[in-house]
Amino acid sequence: MLSNVVVDGSGYWELNYTTNRTGIFDIVVSFAGDGNYDVFSNSTTFTVNKNSTNSSIIVNPNPAQIGENITVSGVLVNHTGIGFVNVTVDGNFFTDVIVDVSGYWELNYTTNRTGTGLEVIVSFAGDGNYDVFSNSTIFIVNKNSTNSSIVVSPNPAHIGENVTVSGHLANFTGVTSVNVTVDGMLSNVVVDGSGYWELNYTTNRTGTGLEVIVSFAGDGNYDAFSNSTTFTVNKNTTNSTIIVNPNPAHIGENVTISGQLANHTGVGFVNVTVDGNFFTDVIVDVSGYWELNYTTNRTGTFDVVVSFAGNENYTSFTNSTSFNVTKLVVNSTVNIPNDVKVGKIITFDGVLVDEDDNPIANAPINVTVGGKVYSLTTDSNGRWSLTYKPTHTGNVNIMVDYAGNDNYSSYTNTTTFNVVKGQVIVDIDVVKNSDGSVDVIVTVTDEYGDPIPDYKVSVELDGKNIGNIVTDILGIGKIHIPTNKLSDGRHVITVSSDNANYNVNPVSAEFETQNNKNDTNNTNKTSDNPVATATMKNTGIPIIAIILVLISVFGISIRRKQN
Repeated sequence: MLSNVVVDGSGYWELNYTTNRTGIFDIVVSFAGDGNYDVFSNSTTFTVNKNSTNSSIIVNPNPAQIGENITVSGVLVNHTGIGFVNVTVDGNFFTDVIVDVSGYWELNYTTNRTGTGLEVIVSFAGDGNYDVFSNSTIFIVNKNSTNSSIVVSPNPAHIGENVTVSGHLANFTGVTSVNVTVDGMLSNVVVDGSGYWELNYTTNRTGTGLEVIVSFAGDGNYDAFSNSTTFTVNKNTTNSTIIVNPNPAHIGENVTISGQLANHTGVGFVNVTVDGNFFTDVIVDVSGYWELNYTTNRTGTFDVVVSFAGNENYTSFTNSTSFNVTKLVVNSTVNIPNDVKVGKIITFDGVLVDEDDNPIANAPINVTVGGKVYSLTTDSNGRWSLTYKPTHTGNVNIMVDYAGNDNYSSYTNTTTFNVVKGQVIVDIDVVKNSDGSVDVIVTVTDEYGDPIPDYKVSVELDGKNIGNIVTDILGIGKIHIPTNKLSDGRHVITVSSDNANYNVNPVSAEFETQNNKNDTNNTNKTSDNPVATATMKNTGIPIIAIILVLISVFGISIRRKQN
């Protein structure tokens, strides 16, 4: 290191130098010469040995409190060029704490336990210039007081509302949980690394002084504390949805009326009115859901009202809706026999039911057959029946008609059945009168023996048509054959018909006459005496009975022949 040093008037010079390493140092003094003095150079040596050093230790503040940030610092003596020291605080080792150019070092430390002899050690491992050193001291850490803020949000709240109760601990280090009591309900709440804690709470009653208490029982580092505040919970409004299923419904159908309460906490019952029928204390479950089963008993528009009278927690409410109940659709079977003939008694029947196949009892219905209306009433099983005798062939309409009522819709069902020709019995009686004339009497009946009126037959005498007969209401028709149309001997009466409704073959009756026209006083002559009969059976195949009547003044002989 070269320096230009001033020489004073006495020839004295001086240089101050701070050693910065150990070993043997050379000192050379030289003069370059001038016009008066020659050049010179002189030298010597000196030795620099290692120095000892140490450090002061200051803990501030001392005593400290738990959780407090303290400054541990010191100044090295005989300091030149030492850049770092090691510092141990309560067993926590911090390497390479920087030493500034003035020898000062400093460490910030947050206390995390209490004690009266917490040690601080400052050490240096030594180097080529300085010897090793270690210095120590102790400090005191006392318990700290802590407390917590309390925030309730929202405040005021409503019943059933979720509120957040939270806070932040002061002077916090290492407290992991606090006790929080909300309106008498105790919870242990976790405190995070920043001292913050939070509790979610659902209000379940109203009041203006609901208390929140935050407390800590104390430990080795912190004193116990308790802090409190109050908050307000007001009544809440609530309402309910109303759902009717099915809607529309049918008369007699079971419907479910239900709903869901809004803002629900602790409402146990609601009142439900359906079509004027009041149902008290319909249970509300823990989710706010309620349900009522109701069987409809009329048609029309039904009002549904859901109400709550209110209590200390909820204000009253009323909500309403309506639903429609419609008539049930009706149907009826119509059973028709397979074999329908003119004159054959048949029975139509059926069952009147609703759309759910339930029979409709005691219901008045009209059954129209071939244009004629029959008024009937269903029995207890919904069954109806009608006895009917067809009078003509062809397609016949049958219509079942129900007018409906307050509960059931009207209904009409029409179908068609075919009537074929029926079976008929034609009887012929030939009666001789006292004047020698003959009456032919035709009796027409169906297979049940019932007379068939307005039945037209053609009458032939010995193969020649002599006229037509139309039966009366009793099924009887008559034609008169005068004497002048009859000669003595055997005669044949043939009756035939082309009736569209009945199958019939010609029927014949044979008779014989012997008339004494001059003997009017003959006591053996009679009137209204049948002299021949014939019948066509209901098979449609005629069985001809021939009765030969021999009439004479001497007596009557009868001969009957049946084929």
